[in-house]
Amino acid sequence: MKKIVIAVALVAAAAGVVYLVNPPFKAFKTSSRILGEKRTILEYLPAGYQTSGKSYPVLFHLDANPRPSTYGPSFYAIAEKMNTLGAPVPEMIVLGVTNTDRLRDMIPVPDETFPPAPGKAHNFLRFITDELIPDVKARYRTTDFRILYGRSDSGLFVLYALTAAPDAFQAVIASSPSLGRCPAFVANGVDTLFQERPGLAKTLFIIYGANEGPGVSVCVPELATLIRKVSSENFILGITSVPNGGHIPKSSLEDGLRFIYEFGGRLP
Repeated sequence: MKKIVIAVALVAAAAGVVYLVNPPFKAFKTSSRILGEKRTILEYLPAGYQTSGKSYPVLFHLDANPRPSTYGPSFYAIAEKMNTLGAPVPEMIVLGVTNTDRLRDMIPVPDETFPPAPGKAHNFLRFITDELIPDVKARYRTTDFRILYGRSDSGLFVLYALTAAPDAFQAVIASSPSLGRCPAFVANGVDTLFQERPGLAKTLFIIYGANEGPGVSVCVPELATLIRKVSSENFILGITSVPNGGHIPKSSLEDGLRFIYEFGGRLP
């Protein structure tokens, strides 16, 4: 049997599910016709999932890493913490989408700085909406409440996903989105979205550090101003600038989830 290294331990693949030796978490591989590759999805299930019979909301964590990294703790540590926040945040299934070609997948426009990798976010979005979400609904007991979380370039991607596939997720969290890469593209997407769906009811939370560069610290407030101008009261927008904070504030996901469940007004 082929052995796969996924975190800090050797693991064995059985029936399409990967079991970690230490800690006892799981992951699975899904084949994507759209991307032409297999993707590893890290899995964290709420305590008691196997016996509760309950259905759970799903948090999709982009840029997921089974190991601690410069972005912070491991995916599993993050997922465990999110499941112990307590009311009003419920227990949830947390799925981590790992990277194969990050720039290709996260950036929605060509970028001459990194030719020819970026600009394929539309394919990655189709993978999530047309392949991954149906796979997840078949694998797990889920509600229809889905949250998408991304940071930096993947934070840019979640904003793109909101405008290009607004029905895929009920709420999105963007931490320090790299809007400076394509501010006009995102702004045009926002304009088009609310022209076509003026009463759209979703929740968007954006968090960033006050000490970030203008690609975030200037572009995010400008985008927020536009959203407030063109959206209706059905669209819940939260913007947080962390004083003296840098790129990707540590509390991003926790703050986003608390905002969604305290102020989103549409609890699953």
